Amino acid sequence: MKTVLVIRANRGIGLQLIRTFAKNGWDTIGSVRPETLNTKDPSIADASKIAVSPYLSYKILQPEATNAKIVEIDCKNESTIKKAADELRDTKLDVLINCAAKCCDSKARY
Repeated sequence: MKTVLVIRANRGIGLQLIRTFAKNGWDTIGSVRPETLNTKDPSIADASKIAVSPYLSYKILQPEATNAKIVEIDCKNESTIKKAADELRDTKLDVLINCAAKCCDSKARY
């Protein structure tokens, strides 16, 4: 089975990608920012439907389960990236999708 990691999978495009890959038989891993986990944001439940993260103290069962594994990644915090890499060290990733946005300086030119 193929495995996909979607960065920022708890909302918007990232969430839809997790749902689509899961529906097509992929193992799914979704990342959320640490503060999202710390506040128990309900969007995490949308990403996993059946919460399998050790960070969550509750289990949510809903239809269309993705069974996504949830990992913490804050793209601005290298320690969270290293921690996720260690957690996924033995996982073969076939696809990595980054849905994290980067805010730009208002003076930046393109």
